[in-house]
Amino acid sequence: MKNKDYTFGVITWVPKHIEDGNKYDDLLVRDRKKEEDNMTMANACGYKAYRFYDVYDDEENDGLSKEDIIDVRLPVFSLGEILILDNCGREVAGRGRKPSKWIVNCQEFDNLDDAIACAQKVLSEEA
Repeated sequence: MKNKDYTFGVITWVPKHIEDGNKYDDLLVRDRKKEEDNMTMANACGYKAYRFYDVYDDEENDGLSKEDIIDVRLPVFSLGEILILDNCGREVAGRGRKPSKWIVNCQEFDNLDDAIACAQKVLSEEA
């Protein structure tokens, strides 16, 4: 199946350390809206992450304090990940990531079967 509107991208290489160009910053937040003592990603529990960087006023932050927030660095892409990319090389679904803006390698394919075969090969070589 060939389509000129999109291609299938496979992440074929990522740096060994995410600090080398494959990371984004996010926040883990203790969700005070629930009784369990769990931490979750800030946006997943309805908090806007940017609110926590400089302001730790309990009233403004729904009763959260500095101890309720942990700064984390997470990888943007995973090895062997398959993406649907538009004509500009940006992910069609999901977060709209663009592999060329990060220090990763992405090989593009016109059909899904070839992308799956490449992803399997990349993952088997890594194991």
